[in-house]
Amino acid sequence: MTAKGCMGNKSVQTPPYSMGIRPEHITEFERLLWIKPKYDPRSPNEYCIRYDSDDTTLFTATGMEYSAKSTREFRDSSGLPLFEIQKVWSLGWRHKAPWRVRLPGCKEVDLVDIRFKGLMHNHFEVHFRNSVARDTKNEDDRMVHLVVQRVSPVYRVYEVRVAGIKVVDIRESMERNRSVPTRLYNSSGGLLPPRLEMEVRVAEDFDMSLLDERKLLANDGRLF
Repeated sequence: MTAKGCMGNKSVQTPPYSMGIRPEHITEFERLLWIKPKYDPRSPNEYCIRYDSDDTTLFTATGMEYSAKSTREFRDSSGLPLFEIQKVWSLGWRHKAPWRVRLPGCKEVDLVDIRFKGLMHNHFEVHFRNSVARDTKNEDDRMVHLVVQRVSPVYRVYEVRVAGIKVVDIRESMERNRSVPTRLYNSSGGLLPPRLEMEVRVAEDFDMSLLDERKLLANDGRLF
């Protein structure tokens, strides 16, 4: 099978209703974005997410995943902190909630719930309260349940679906990653995966700020 065949279809569909946690970042039309290492293509701790149309920055992600706090911080283009994602270390963490996503400085309320569904970490679910949900007395009706799954056995290609509809397509760029080093070592001499540029297609009516944690989880081999 060719590389194109292994990587599948890029198309996305508009979800049945608008969804997000940051209404100001819900896109009004389909978007093409890129996730890039911010400075050094091999940098383990800094990324930016840019529009394909004009290469302007939409979000940035910073933070050492294996620092004392194991925390990444996400900011918008103005530098305003949006939220933090923190790795949780505990017995059986692979089968529970390995990350917490919270507002900066908040230690109690989780914005989303991320849970792995497989041992290879190629399938996980994301649950969150929809901030733009229609008025309802039933709290369950405000909840959104996303499924994120790797769909290629060879390449990093992920689909994000809600109610069976693909709303986000995340994939490594075959063309842009030709020059990415294939061997990288950490300070202890351990072999690490290269940092890849990822192409992300987002459907209309979906919150682009929700992409940050999923794109990094899909792109960052050391988080898997």
